[in-house]
Order: sequence, then C-alpha cells, then structure tokens
Amino acid sequence: MRRLLAAAGVCALLASAAAPASAVLLSSACLSGAGTGDDEARAIALATATGHVYAVGKVRNGSGNDDAWIGKFTLDLALVSSCVFAGAAARDDIFNAVAVGADGNIYVAGQADALNDNDSGVVWVVKYDAALAVVASATYNNGCCFQDGATGLGLD
Repeated sequence: MRRLLAAAGVCALLASAAAPASAVLLSSACLSGAGTGDDEARAIALATATGHVYAVGKVRNGSGNDDAWIGKFTLDLALVSSCVFAGAAARDDIFNAVAVGADGNIYVAGQADALNDNDSGVVWVVKYDAALAVVASATYNNGCCFQDGATGLGLD
C-alpha cells in the first residue's frame, strides 16, 4: 500500500492510494494558530524510520504577521510537538520546504524577514533534531533589497 501525503491550509492529510482515483482518506488533522487565521501548511515529509510526519508552513500571529511553523505528527496525524519561530514584530517568516535526512534530522527551508534589517527576505535553512530542537541555522542575503527565500529543498 502506498501512502499519499498532501498539505492544504494547516491541514495535513494522509491517504492510502493505489491510484489517484482510488485514494481513501485514512486520517486528517487541522490546526489553527492563535492569530487571525490565514495559517498554511506549505510542505510535508514522511520519516519512514520513525513513523512520523512533519509539516511546515506559517501561522498568523496576533499582530497580523506570519511566523514560521513546524509540526511533528504520528502516522495517524496526532500532533506530537510543534514549534514556531516568532521573529521581529511586523516581519514575516515562513517555512516552505521540509525533508527528513538519513541521519534522522529534519531540514527546513524558507524565508525570514526578521533576520534582515533592510525589509527584504533572506534564504533561511534550519536543521532540527527529531525532538524539534534547532541543531543549526543558516541564512543567505544577496546584500541588497530583493526578496530572497527558498521554496524547495533537496538532500543527497
């Protein structure tokens, strides 16, 4: 049996699918941030070795800005843990991609406006351990006023 993972809103869906026409919903989970709504799951990844599903995206905070979000779920989509990066006020931070490494660490990439002083985004990559503790973080800024950000991530 193949499993199909999809992200929509901050709703993660896990379905059994032999073919798209025969997809059967096994479970789903919807979460809502503490702010004004407009929360999104942008990417999802399956850690087959541990049986966890990771979803990343953004949640709207009470000030109306986006905070980067990562959630760890069981295969039944019960939330195990999650964390939010709440950057500087009036700045948006978003995770757009997630991958699980052979080492069991979780790698995410996105855009962080809060880490830059010139009102433009920077490419942002974060490495988490399986407990969602930050192991390492790196940014890339082109040095000017352009909106930089990562929309994909690949592991070798």
